[in-house]
Amino acid sequence: MINMMYFDRQNDKERQDTNRLFVELVKLAREQGYSEYRAHIDYMDLVAEQYDFNGGSLMRMNERVKDALDPRGILSPGKQGIWPERYRDGKGGAVERVKEGANGAEVGKKQVQIASEKEDQVEGGKEADSNQWWRKVAQRLK
Repeated sequence: MINMMYFDRQNDKERQDTNRLFVELVKLAREQGYSEYRAHIDYMDLVAEQYDFNGGSLMRMNERVKDALDPRGILSPGKQGIWPERYRDGKGGAVERVKEGANGAEVGKKQVQIASEKEDQVEGGKEADSNQWWRKVAQRLK
């Protein structure tokens, strides 16, 4: 629904106004039964939250698949609002959510933290053989 917004990135007021406008347009679109298909990383959680029909069943399914296929949570954590289990709050959603006036700083800090943990996991040793990994995936999906 929202294609592009033009503003002066060097102007704090224009950035804040554009952010508030985008958040408000996403909310208004949802009230009319629409949502964004894709969004900038700063807004992925906000957009994912708009698909809340049937008690959030789509997000629960996405999180279940994410946890089964990527149990260590190292493949694109948070992409499209789908976070690995260890980064979710107790409500089944992402720990960091875009709110009014967000500027991406918190999202940026979280991405650095995740990238650092991802490097630690990769350096920590070889991945178990793929057959063992697929057995774990099958067990998690049961």
